[in-house]
This record gives sequence, structure tokens and C-alpha cells, in this order.
Amino acid sequence: MGRRGESSEGTAALGMGLLQSLAATHWNRRPPLPALFSPLGSLLFAAMMLRSGWLGWRRGGLVWRDTFSPRDLLIEGRRLRMM
Repeated sequence: MGRRGESSEGTAALGMGLLQSLAATHWNRRPPLPALFSPLGSLLFAAMMLRSGWLGWRRGGLVWRDTFSPRDLLIEGRRLRMM
């Protein structure tokens, strides 16, 4: 398994996320039930991001609307430099 306390840290993060979501729905006067699905939405979003990154790496570029853009072309045209 992992380090000691990792489970409680994850539980605390999940609990804080749920509390934030419930507080926002209360403040906006919305029903609280949909707020309970926010952790599921976060997991789905993370899975989609990881899948798209993996597909881009495997293909050597990105496919958008039936158009393939190779990695080198994307790097050449980027506006933001990361590290």
C-alpha cells in the first residue's frame, strides 16, 4: 500500500470538495442532490484528459474534426512556453 495517512488525506480532500459543492449550491439556492455528483464529474474529467493526452502521444499529434495536426507543427505554433 502507500504511506501512512494517504487514505485519510484522500478522504479529507473528498470531504472538502463535497462541502464546497454543497455550500455553493446552498448559496445559489439550488437543490443539494446534484452537488453530491461533483466527485464523479471530477473523476470523469480527469479520465478524459488522461485519455486525450495518451491518444495524442500515441498518434504523434492531435485529431480535431477529421484533421490531423502533427506534434511538431503544434509545438512550432504554440503561443505559451511551458518550462
